[in-house]
This record gives sequence, structure tokens and C-alpha cells, in this order.
Amino acid sequence: MPTARTYPLPILLRDCVEFYRQTGRRVSFAYCLIDGVNDHIEHAAELATVLKEHQLDRCHVNLIPYNAAEEDDDVDGVYMTDAAEMVNDDEVWRSYK
Repeated sequence: MPTARTYPLPILLRDCVEFYRQTGRRVSFAYCLIDGVNDHIEHAAELATVLKEHQLDRCHVNLIPYNAAEEDDDVDGVYMTDAAEMVNDDEVWRSYK
């Protein structure tokens, strides 16, 4: 993403931690699941690890399937369920649409 050059992930995570410390309010993240790119259980584990390393394990992660159509019968496909369970197992609040 072009904005990643201006706002690198480590800086954003640092600011999220500071926001939480100052306000006590839960931080929310939107994580877009792209089939075959970042939708495997290993990716969810990596996300949970990164959040825990930055003391953001009590945040909320909204898992969003990329290009899912409402008429698609498999919106809650295996990759969504696996990713949601991994994030949930690591005590990170999550939801998905």
C-alpha cells in the first residue's frame, strides 16, 4: 500500500499501544482475507503473534473476506473459520462478515 511508506506497520502498532495506554479503549483492526494469499491458519497465527508482541492481545480483529458475494454459499468457508478460530484461540477478540 502506498501509505505504508508514510506509516510503516511498526509505527502504527506503537501508536495503537500508546492510544490504548492513554485511553484504555480497545483497538480494532480490519484484516482482509484474500483467498490463497493471507487466508491460511499460519497467517492468522502470525497476526495473533504480532499483536501479542505489541501488547495488543486484547484488541478486536474484524476478519473480512475479499470479494465475497452475498449469494456465495461459502462466505464462511474453511479458511474463514480456521482463521477466526486461531485468532480466537490466542485471546484476540474477532468478528467476521
